[in-house]
Amino acid sequence: MEKESKVVLLQRGRDMTHPKFLGWLNEKFNKTSGREFTPQDVQGYIKRGNLPYHFGVYELTEKEYPDIGLKIVSVKKIDNPVID
Repeated sequence: MEKESKVVLLQRGRDMTHPKFLGWLNEKFNKTSGREFTPQDVQGYIKRGNLPYHFGVYELTEKEYPDIGLKIVSVKKIDNPVID
C-alpha cells in the first residue's frame, strides 16, 4: 500500500507552529510583568484572535490539519486599523 503525501505551504514570518509562535512572542515583545510568555498566553491570544493592543494590532487565526496532526498560527499585522 502506497502512503499518501501531504504538503502544507507556509508563509515565512507569518505562519508558525505553537512552539515557534511562543518563541516569536518572546523575541519580539516583553510582557508588562517582565516574565516570558507561556503556552497559556499563546492559547488565550489564539482564542481571542489578536494580541494585546500595546504590542500593535496583530490578527491571529489558527489552521488545523488533523490528518497530519499539525496546528498552524497565522499572524497578520494590521498597519492601519479602523477602530469603531
